[in-house]
Amino acid sequence: MIVAWLLFPLVLLAACVGCGLALDWAAGWRLSGAILPSVGLTLIIVVASLTTSREFTAPLTTPTVVIAALAGYVISWRRVRRMRPDPWAVAVGLGVFAMCAAPVVLSNTQGFLGYFVLNDGVFHFALINQLLAHAHDLSRVPASSLFSILHGYIATGYPVGADVALGAIRPLVGQNVAWIFTPYLAVIMAFGGVALDDLLGGVVRSRPLRALSAFTAAQAGLVFAYYLQGSIKELATAWIITVIVVLVVATLREQVVLRGLIPIVTASVAGLYILDVAIVPWIAPPLAVFAVLFARKVWPTLRRLRRRDVVIAGIGSIALLVLVLEPLLSTASTFFTVASGVLTSGGDLGNLFAPLPKWEMVGIWPIGDFRLPVIDHYRLTYALIGVAIAGAVLGVLWAVRRRFWGPLLLFVGNGIAVLYLLSRGSPYASAKVMMVFSITIILVAMLGTAALHDSGRRVEGWLLAIVIASGVLWSNILGYHDASVAPRARFDELAAIGERFSGKGPAFYNLSDEYAIDFLRSEAPVDPALDPPPARPGFAPTAPRQAWDPDNVAQSFLQKYNLLVLGRSPRFSRPPANYQLAYQGQYYDVWQRTSTPQVLEHIPLGGPLYPSVVPPCRVVVAAAARARGESARVAYVLRPRIPVLVPTLASRPPNWGLVGGDPFSLLPRDQPGSLVGKIVAPQTGRYQVWLEGSFSQRLRILIDGRHIGSVAYQLGPPGQALQIGGVTLDGGTHRVEIVRPANNLTPGDGGSGRLLGPLMLVPSGTGPPAVSYVDPADARALCGKPLDWLEIVR
Repeated sequence: MIVAWLLFPLVLLAACVGCGLALDWAAGWRLSGAILPSVGLTLIIVVASLTTSREFTAPLTTPTVVIAALAGYVISWRRVRRMRPDPWAVAVGLGVFAMCAAPVVLSNTQGFLGYFVLNDGVFHFALINQLLAHAHDLSRVPASSLFSILHGYIATGYPVGADVALGAIRPLVGQNVAWIFTPYLAVIMAFGGVALDDLLGGVVRSRPLRALSAFTAAQAGLVFAYYLQGSIKELATAWIITVIVVLVVATLREQVVLRGLIPIVTASVAGLYILDVAIVPWIAPPLAVFAVLFARKVWPTLRRLRRRDVVIAGIGSIALLVLVLEPLLSTASTFFTVASGVLTSGGDLGNLFAPLPKWEMVGIWPIGDFRLPVIDHYRLTYALIGVAIAGAVLGVLWAVRRRFWGPLLLFVGNGIAVLYLLSRGSPYASAKVMMVFSITIILVAMLGTAALHDSGRRVEGWLLAIVIASGVLWSNILGYHDASVAPRARFDELAAIGERFSGKGPAFYNLSDEYAIDFLRSEAPVDPALDPPPARPGFAPTAPRQAWDPDNVAQSFLQKYNLLVLGRSPRFSRPPANYQLAYQGQYYDVWQRTSTPQVLEHIPLGGPLYPSVVPPCRVVVAAAARARGESARVAYVLRPRIPVLVPTLASRPPNWGLVGGDPFSLLPRDQPGSLVGKIVAPQTGRYQVWLEGSFSQRLRILIDGRHIGSVAYQLGPPGQALQIGGVTLDGGTHRVEIVRPANNLTPGDGGSGRLLGPLMLVPSGTGPPAVSYVDPADARALCGKPLDWLEIVR
């Protein structure tokens, strides 16, 4: 937690400030200290995008960024010694960062956000790892789900500017990309808040009100919602648009020469690397205004220069710009074609449930999941939206009257982009457009509070500011309440498996969880969420993201894999006889294929709830007959049934819903209460209690009134089972209670992706199911016994 949320942000800030100082020196004029880190980040984006465009320069990315940052500190050391950060700007940055950190830090899971809300994060993890090591060269990536992802993104020229900047800093803290991904987004949002504060300099006279305005606008409800789902490209886009407008205003204010354009050109190039040509509608209006006004400003100077010098300087500048943009230009047409087809598709909802209402663009939408309509307090919601709109109208009129061109340039430029993009975009793309514009709407709404304050109505101004800020914070607190935080411990175990079995794949992973493929990338993993396996004859998947029992996978397919990485669960069958257990952790078993025995036929026997069954004797006899014909043996796994409590058959709160495609699980929605049922222990002894599901809020498990254990912040895919604790029970029936407490202030207390599956009792000391062998002539001895499967082996 300290490394990810303290050390990494400080290292990133130091690198950004150093690179900002380097650009400041190159430009020949002094940038505002508040905007300096943002400008430095634009340089890191450009440098990392250039170095990662070629395999031989990719390993030089981090050293290049470090050298640039150190050079900035060295050549600007005198300025560094005199720097005195504005405490209000620092408060804005720290405030936004703290709001962003709260869902992860207060959950104490150290994971990343957006788990099972938008699983695009794994694509970014994979791209960062690939680009920083080998750029676009995929020759070292074997055929796997990982290769499919990388090829699909790289071949289409997907913009990765924001990704590679994170990759450039990652080696300095030695963390897996996954654990610093969300802190990186939090820093970007904090930089955006400080940039907004700088933009309001000279506009909002009250320093506290100016800071509150920037703090509120930087985390407009829809922006914070996209942060909670880990949308790196969209958040970086909102940030870079603000930075460019700030630089437009600052550059026009200074008496600069041609080199003075370096910061704004660097930021514009960074914008292109962040969003490719899709950034043009956003940055073209402010840059067009800048070009006209700057040309008028420098025209007298240009007229005094020799025409030959002007032409040479112009050609040189264009050539340098083309060189810097070469990696982007080579793929721009491909990306534009692909993006246009996807983002303008009228029916494309992405991860949305329905098109977002345009009211949500205002930045106030108090519901835990921004994709849902507001039902509770909807009158108050629309009243707050109306107040914000009224404040925005007042703010715009006041800014026009007072000629505050900076905020107006942001509002008008983004407004032009929004009108154009909303007329063309799909619902999924339009939601992103609305997110970017929501910052501007809240900003001008807060200008309305400044208008009242500046006119002498200070009490009214502050009341309006508090109302608007409260609406935004209310929305974000509910989003915090529903945050989906990935469990770090489970993924750390996957990463350890990846290191331990590096190069020993390919591996089959049986839980539908896209993130696994990045942590297991050294094993060439295949993940059923992205590449569903062929099912065995007679089995049909009932849900798109279900867990895959080894028995339900076509054996011709399964036998291709040297490794099987299986989530631990008493419900899964033992893999075939030619797989041996090579690793057992808290969450996963790893089975490694052996050369013997040779499996000629695999006969699965279990059902959807139990991995074993007592098969009809004719099945055993038929298998023995086929084995005799092959001069082979019969392999089998003797596996007594374990006691199971099925939640759908137990007493439960009325709004705990059923799960489509899974007759054994429930959705434990917001209503507190207890699930109560009975379970039968076959004999007196010590048992381990397992609970299947995906959990956020803490659930308590009691048997006969005794507290056995609890589970919290263990979100996972369907089929995930967790060992809760141990208990000694007498043989017979016992009362089981699973308690969901009332809502509280912990992050992730609500939200989606929560499941409650069967509770299982496993006798203590039970090891992995063992394979036994019998001669076909003696196979009848298996009749009447509970078996996991039968195999004909040689």
